[in-house]
Amino acid sequence: NTLTVTGPQIYRNKTYTVSVRSQDGSLVAVRSLSVAPSANTVHMYEIHPLLGVLLEMSLFGSVPIRGSEMSVLVEPYYFSTNSRAGSNVQYSWSLNGSRTDNPGSDIGIMSLRPSGTGYAELGIQLNGSTSYLENASRAVTLTFNAE
Repeated sequence: NTLTVTGPQIYRNKTYTVSVRSQDGSLVAVRSLSVAPSANTVHMYEIHPLLGVLLEMSLFGSVPIRGSEMSVLVEPYYFSTNSRAGSNVQYSWSLNGSRTDNPGSDIGIMSLRPSGTGYAELGIQLNGSTSYLENASRAVTLTFNAE
């Protein structure tokens, strides 16, 4: 007995070919490029009040909040969308496991103004609205007012 299963196109390499022809229609050059699929992922970046989005380093692990507030931007990678703010990606934010949002949360921005001393887990879950296969999540531990 033999069972052969062919995976869906999403799991295969995609080959793109470009042909260049002269004005008389003769072939001048042909080049192909094979692109492997990538898993959806999401990265968090700090938005600095003066410097803007700090893309040099993605936030991970334990992150200190320096000052009275912090804004975080999330960037979805390898989703079927041309814009982070488009309707093709749905953002679900959580703080210590409970769903939360603010005015910019639906476009991937979360602003935090902690009080007291301690830590909190900030999480993000992204879901693609065009495919149930597109999803990614990330969480960081924020420490604030630590002496």
